[in-house]
Amino acid sequence: MSSVSGAAGGWGALGAAGVAPGGARYVQGFGEGAFRVTHDEAGSAVVDRVVAGGARLELGGGGRVVAAAWEPELWAAGDPILGSLAIAPHLGGGFLHWSRGRAFRSRGFTGPLAEVALGGGARAVRGARNGLQGVMVLTEQGPRVLLPGEDRGRALETPGIHDLAALDAARAVRLDVFGRAATTADGGRTWIDVGRRIGLASRGIGVAPDALSLDTALGRVAMLPDGSLGHPDGDLGATTSAGGSFQLRFAGSRAGEREEQAAREMAPLAAAVAAGALLPDGTALGVTERGVARIDARTGETRERFAGWFPDGLGCAPMRAQDGLLFLCAWDDYEGYGSYVLRSERGEPPRLERAFSDEGFFVADDGGALGFVGGCALSPRLVTDEDRERRFGEVVVHPRICVRRGPGAWVEHAIEVGDGQALVGWAPRRDGSAVALLRGERDALPLPVGAPRGRDEGGARVVRLPGQLPGWYWTPPPRDASRVLVDRRFRAREDGGVDGWLSSIEWPDPVGQASRGVTIAWDGEVALHALPPEPAGMVVTGDHGVLVTRGAELYETLDHGRTWRSAGRSPVPPPSFQGACSALGCALAGVVRLGWGAGALPSESAAAPAAGAVTGSGIGRPPAPPVELPALSCAPAGLPAPLPGAVAEPSAERWTVPTPYGDTIEIVADAAAPGRDRRPAEEAEAPDGATPETGDAAAGKGGAAAGKGGAAAGKSAAPLRTHSALLRPPFDLRGDVLRLNATELAVNSARGAQRAASVPLLGASGEAALLVLTEAGELLLGPEGARALPVFEPRRGHADGALGRAPGLLIDPGRALVLGELRRRAAIEEHTPEPRRPARIVGLDREELRGRPMALARRDDGEIGVLVLDGRAPETAGVAVLDRAAGTAGEVAALAPWSTLTAATDARCRDMGGAWRALVTLDPESALRLDPRALPAVALGEQGLAQVRWGRERVCLEALHVAVADARRRGEAAVDAALIARWTAPRGQGSGGGAGGGEGVLRTATMTQPLRCLASARPSGD
Repeated sequence: MSSVSGAAGGWGALGAAGVAPGGARYVQGFGEGAFRVTHDEAGSAVVDRVVAGGARLELGGGGRVVAAAWEPELWAAGDPILGSLAIAPHLGGGFLHWSRGRAFRSRGFTGPLAEVALGGGARAVRGARNGLQGVMVLTEQGPRVLLPGEDRGRALETPGIHDLAALDAARAVRLDVFGRAATTADGGRTWIDVGRRIGLASRGIGVAPDALSLDTALGRVAMLPDGSLGHPDGDLGATTSAGGSFQLRFAGSRAGEREEQAAREMAPLAAAVAAGALLPDGTALGVTERGVARIDARTGETRERFAGWFPDGLGCAPMRAQDGLLFLCAWDDYEGYGSYVLRSERGEPPRLERAFSDEGFFVADDGGALGFVGGCALSPRLVTDEDRERRFGEVVVHPRICVRRGPGAWVEHAIEVGDGQALVGWAPRRDGSAVALLRGERDALPLPVGAPRGRDEGGARVVRLPGQLPGWYWTPPPRDASRVLVDRRFRAREDGGVDGWLSSIEWPDPVGQASRGVTIAWDGEVALHALPPEPAGMVVTGDHGVLVTRGAELYETLDHGRTWRSAGRSPVPPPSFQGACSALGCALAGVVRLGWGAGALPSESAAAPAAGAVTGSGIGRPPAPPVELPALSCAPAGLPAPLPGAVAEPSAERWTVPTPYGDTIEIVADAAAPGRDRRPAEEAEAPDGATPETGDAAAGKGGAAAGKGGAAAGKSAAPLRTHSALLRPPFDLRGDVLRLNATELAVNSARGAQRAASVPLLGASGEAALLVLTEAGELLLGPEGARALPVFEPRRGHADGALGRAPGLLIDPGRALVLGELRRRAAIEEHTPEPRRPARIVGLDREELRGRPMALARRDDGEIGVLVLDGRAPETAGVAVLDRAAGTAGEVAALAPWSTLTAATDARCRDMGGAWRALVTLDPESALRLDPRALPAVALGEQGLAQVRWGRERVCLEALHVAVADARRRGEAAVDAALIARWTAPRGQGSGGGAGGGEGVLRTATMTQPLRCLASARPSGD
């Protein structure tokens, strides 16, 4: 084993000796959560810009933080900055930053922020790229373009784009939602479809400071200067999903090497600072899984590394004592049993001083006192499964402690814990004595007035604490991710008292926990110490700790929370305040604070803020651009009438299936009539679709469907009616409840109730149907009745994923075409009776398509395609022709924006050719404006379905079914309401209401109100 050279001199008093003067400094180590933005080298000067934990950090050599900024308002709103982009010079320069839901600009990286209004219904930001004419802000609802000098995003003219990145004003690569890649070398005048040329589907775009590439299943493919592509590099590990990181790739560069080196240096530095194991020469030892490292306590640099000090599976935490360094060690739960103390006099490889076989943990303080809670016993033991399970549970504070009073000298103390008492913790002393802290259980009787709270017992001082203090708790010692538990909550004072920490939560949890310092007198009296105002996050360990307020002010304590002093502004937000502190500083989440005192961190926050900047007084928002939503005006056209209801037999089993338009489908297990097991065939063939269960309420096609395929099974072999499906079909103005025979549905109702979903389908003649999906079977509910289908593919929850409710097409009475998923990617599924074709992948990862509504559509000539919409009221919409045989989608062609919505009865719609008919799911309140003058007290809800013909000139609305809230009613009737309207003439339902007008109803749980509805791109009266 190697030894540490130069560790000479006495140990002296414990404290912050060797720590650099002049205040604390911060080091960031390019951890996993760091978003790398830029890397600049000018001679020996190096500057990296990263976003980590919501903070924007500029880093110098060795990861030293030289400037920092973060926004308390964004942190308080739960929406911190996640990433940043250095805007290209030809787009105006500066930086663009984004959080989960917002985007901002700044002149300097750590300068004040000015918010960018995204518009277009954008709600969730994925990232940003440099484009050809502007910055591409990529949202879940589609891309927005920010042109130079503007503060509002614009819609992208090209539909269906998922990602786009440019190197300069000429060269760029783009990727659509179907994985089709295209490149340009002339500023976008011409685009080369490169996907077919390389014969590989693209998964994402890679951007380096001077190169663009596509990620494919065979590795990265570089874009050449002329816009063509090279060959895949075969690096399968380099491929990413389409929604991968938006940070630049520095792999193989000096920047990448520096980042890897900084990450390697961060772990031992954090370990050394957390432990505070300071040597006389100003270095400190840190123990990681890779071994032991010696760190310069002034600079944070790693001086030496050592391996082989500890056997595999033994975790060790160093601490400083009066006579050397001690290593407190314990086995992993599955490696062995026992704890150990090893000692190193001058930093050389340690030797065993003491071993313990009891199950326990260590207690220590920053003054060198140490004890093992569990006794001094040492006897061979084997680890059993019962032991392992117990060791994963709550930490038990034993009434026995073994206290160190010198090299190799240990003293055991034991106390008695009476009924109604709990042992809170131990505070050891360097002389081998200890203080035990007891508290009464919640239901225990309080001590009599005047009864003593303290006593001496077998060399230990026992102090009885008062009950729980309001808002603060005596918690068990916290078990963190470390393999070695060292409890530093309490420190014995020279006057016989104890300094300690109380917790703001009853059970130890490093997340969201606040601590408050207390001093416990020898007789048990407790004095609470004040905290700085508005604490938002803190880390305390032993005597040392830091706290950040909601206003980003930083405070520190060096005396166990008795006093706090200001330490300037915090460079990182409260989520980073998890870790451990010592006399050397604090190891926070991803950041190391080296030293104590207010350290100067230059930043650009003092610069004059731009318009809408994030300042100390709040977040200024730019005015939102006006949203042009189509208007819906529905006025009463008759008297209300009772709503027809279903006559349901009593059933022990019934469960509901949600629909995208707010209604539900109810599946019931029918109760057989007394003495009758079969339904007569003549009842199954009742005229006009009526059945004894529904009467006239089930009128219409499908009401008489019985057995597989919805056809009567014959008079002599009528099937058992075991289940029925009760529903009100979408766009139905009458509101009759259909009761369809679901005999053949193979479903376990208990599981089906949790996992069932429904997909709306559009038939060739404009009729609507529903496909019910469960884990055990499927049910096609259409105009021809109910038809049971086998489950398409076993999966967990058909309702999961972004495509689970995308409307599909009814190909014929027994076949449905829907958008599903295969290996988490968008796929075409044909749901039919046996045999079935496998799903065919046609798009990107389902999570990447979240927020981009899709629907299968049928063109006027019968061609099938996929509608792609940028948001719920899309300014950009497109359609791609679907090759069902090959399982591929063609180029996305542009369609009219949603704002052109026109009633289908309008002459311009009747004359429009080449349009696509589809069902489209809606968020009504963000896609339509309901005229309050025509229908007062009624508000649009959050679910809806529209039947449209979508063309290049306009969107023609044929039918609408949306959830609404009616403030004129009470209880469930106020929210369980729907507005249904039609602008076409369904079979047997009238003329459709004339040019521009349509028939509608306002339906509650018990009543129906006839309406006359108008739909237009402008509100009536404008």
